[in-house]
Amino acid sequence: MAKIVILASGSGSNAESIIRYAQAHNTYQVASVISDKSEALVLQRAKNLGVEAETVVKTKDESKVQFEDRLVHVIEKYQPDWIVLAGFMKLLSKNFLMNFYDQKIKQFKVVNIHPSLLPLFPGKEAYEQSFNSGLAEYGCTIHFVDEGMDTGKMIYQERLKKIEGEDFETFKARGLAAENRIYPIILEKLFVEFSS
Repeated sequence: MAKIVILASGSGSNAESIIRYAQAHNTYQVASVISDKSEALVLQRAKNLGVEAETVVKTKDESKVQFEDRLVHVIEKYQPDWIVLAGFMKLLSKNFLMNFYDQKIKQFKVVNIHPSLLPLFPGKEAYEQSFNSGLAEYGCTIHFVDEGMDTGKMIYQERLKKIEGEDFETFKARGLAAENRIYPIILEKLFVEFSS
């Protein structure tokens, strides 16, 4: 059974969906949730579901390399098979990712979900950009992580139709509901496909 560590920075709806799915289906295990924000709601969500939750916060006098080295040190305590990003708002360096490179699959064993149909709208505020784009559809992309901004190899995309006259909050809520539904399932398929 694959063991994962989730990295998250915010409220943690995707992290909660993954944990609940893992606990219900017993096909992979969430060893820990780690956040770079000490006040992140995701930490409480994890604890409420009986999952260990930790913070690794970058200090003002710390370089990115030093922060990532500390983060790797905490992650390695759990000896995960995969790292899963669920709203983790820091770009990870190649230096960090090399700790999780798998020669067999020629990928970093780090996965992310992004709220747009990549390569459209990488980075922050993807829902806002999708909403204002005039395009007929939007959605989310699950992808391997590389050192670029949402540029890793695509694993899966979920497409949604825009609804005429829909306000932004409803539009975003539908997108987030799709993220919460598909992310745990696609992770399960991925872990089975690449189980060693």
